[in-house]
Amino acid sequence: MGPNGLVYVATQGNGLYIYDVEGNLLKQVDIPDEADILRMAVDPFGNLVFTDAAYRRFVVLSPEGVQQTAGGDGFYTDIAVNPQTGNIYLMDNNTIEVYTSDTAEAVDQFHYDEAHIYTSPVFNSQGAFYLLRDFSWDATIITADPLTGEERGAFPLVRSEIVETVAYDLATDEAGNIYVLFASNTGQIAIHQFSQNGVLLQRFGKLTSDVNDWAEGSFLDPRDMTVSPDSRFVLVADGYDDQAYLTCFLMEIDE
Repeated sequence: MGPNGLVYVATQGNGLYIYDVEGNLLKQVDIPDEADILRMAVDPFGNLVFTDAAYRRFVVLSPEGVQQTAGGDGFYTDIAVNPQTGNIYLMDNNTIEVYTSDTAEAVDQFHYDEAHIYTSPVFNSQGAFYLLRDFSWDATIITADPLTGEERGAFPLVRSEIVETVAYDLATDEAGNIYVLFASNTGQIAIHQFSQNGVLLQRFGKLTSDVNDWAEGSFLDPRDMTVSPDSRFVLVADGYDDQAYLTCFLMEIDE
């Protein structure tokens, strides 16, 4: 979701759509037939950045859908944008490659321990950098230095109410809180909100394993999550077989 309130949704392959928070389709963006969009992010200027598995690159589109630049050479499974520099952070296995968003120039590279699996890089609005480590057996959120990639701190997600976890995605809000999207956990609650220090603040969104019990606001196979720049909305993409939904939670009630 961009600062202009637009919600970008990618479907399998080359489908790229723009919605508003009420679920109204505003536009379909033209993407090459051979493209394969994996992950997306929005930079501080409102440009959309996505990874393309078919071309092994990333692409920057203006808010109007015009290509600004493209670069990289890897199978990029995750993406994040530093809000303070605009640099693009791309994850290829356990390596993060850093590029400028305006010229697609490579500026840095971080390598992480192969004994662990690192996913879901994300920044908060103040420039703090987070990664999810070992999402399915010892899920831990780590804080990393955005300039060197070195670990600064960590807190585990394995606690009494969410043991046996499969954590799938991370997001942050403007207050610096961290949201974790779970594919499964003991409590069967999809979204957990933590403070920057790892204190559980709230949780919401029911998980289900029964396709016949896939009610509105519940999740059968959640894939991705984002928080609006003003922290008012949390959006979750969920899909199974030929059905897919984008669920929007209002985090504060209008007065």
